[in-house]
Amino acid sequence: MKMEKLVDDNTALVDKLKQFRQEHGELTARMDKHMAASRQLSTEQAVLQESLEECKGSKSLSLENEELLWKLQNGTLCSPKRSPTSPAIPFQSPWNSGSFPSPSVSHSDDLPGSQRQTDGVSAGLTPPATAHLLP
Repeated sequence: MKMEKLVDDNTALVDKLKQFRQEHGELTARMDKHMAASRQLSTEQAVLQESLEECKGSKSLSLENEELLWKLQNGTLCSPKRSPTSPAIPFQSPWNSGSFPSPSVSHSDDLPGSQRQTDGVSAGLTPPATAHLLP
């Protein structure tokens, strides 16, 4: 009887061992599926993160473009930008800057009866049109 009890116990233990091995195989397969899903999700997250960064860059460029268009329409784009610490530099026209050669000046003693001309405007010269030259 003692021998029969040991055989029965051994058989029960063998059955439990088979059951545990089967559960172990199922859990291992389940764990492999979870690892594959985790790798796929990590890859998708990286792609989405990159796409998000591109969208942020695109949005930033869109906002900058909108701001520049607004400045262009309101005429603030062509005015010089000054920092609060830098001194203001007054606009100097090309007529006063020495960039252009000065027009010939005729004196009243050169031309009898004519009026003395002292600047380019009275000499019939007009300043260059620069308003249409926007960046």
